[in-house]
Amino acid sequence: MSIERAIHDRWRINGALQSQLPAARFFTGAVPSDPLPPYAVLVRLDTQPVLRTSSGTALDDARFELSIWASELAALQEIAAAVERSFERVGFPLRDGGMALLMRRVQRAERREESGLWRATLIYLVLHETPSYGVDHHG
Repeated sequence: MSIERAIHDRWRINGALQSQLPAARFFTGAVPSDPLPPYAVLVRLDTQPVLRTSSGTALDDARFELSIWASELAALQEIAAAVERSFERVGFPLRDGGMALLMRRVQRAERREESGLWRATLIYLVLHETPSYGVDHHG
């Protein structure tokens, strides 16, 4: 399972986040045209290798941008604070047997867009482990 799916699943089961912004308004794939605020969008920016072991296990840093859009600054800040409380310095399993070892915010910015909506941009790094599959140890 992708990290994006795991983040979405964690959002869906988190009552505090759901009360601020339902998971149906948190997009990790295609975003509908002109969604009504508030809503959030998660996009993977890149993935950098950290470590590869001889057994085939990989550690990677994936960088994500989480943008939150809201009509009011106060609502935007409440949602962003709930996200930070829920995801800052946490780890969580991935269904494929991998593990997000640590998710941490490295940047946060807020601004009013030309459309009049407020946007918070949170950049997260997720250190994750991918287990080895099909590695030949006898070669």
